[in-house]
Amino acid sequence: LCMLLTFAMLICQTGLIGYAQDEFKLEAEDGTLSGWTVRANASASGGSWVQAKNGGSGEWSIEITADGLYSFDMLYATAKDGAEATLLIDGVTAAENVSAVKTGSNMISSAQTCILLEKYAIKKGTHIVKLSISGADIGLDYLTVNKTGAFLPKRYGYAVNKLNTLTLSASM
Repeated sequence: LCMLLTFAMLICQTGLIGYAQDEFKLEAEDGTLSGWTVRANASASGGSWVQAKNGGSGEWSIEITADGLYSFDMLYATAKDGAEATLLIDGVTAAENVSAVKTGSNMISSAQTCILLEKYAIKKGTHIVKLSISGADIGLDYLTVNKTGAFLPKRYGYAVNKLNTLTLSASM
């Protein structure tokens, strides 16, 4: 019995069953852009990148296929210190003032990944993702949304409240 339970836990943890490692790529140029400019570049994902101006924002609609915990990151480049990103999901601030470190230039050739949010509980359905940049301009290629885990049923003592914080109950 112990061996069977260990095997079942391993299968769920590796994603063989329980949840799929869903990944969504939001091309910067496909969003509704405010104060940002699309630039063609064959080396950018999708053939373009966005000059994301300080004080501007981009907004994307995403269809989440299953309830779960999701991470958000961006592929960006910036020539200056002080760039910060704020991420809103359905109008709620999910990550605020995330530092986007200097990469050497605003060109996508010097791009690196910035983790905006490691785990955020999202229900199945259509959601609006908004990214705002402050402090310095950046070159933005895309956002990546990855499913990192599944909700556990409430009977196991796990719940997500309105502030999207996790609580774990001792009684099972």
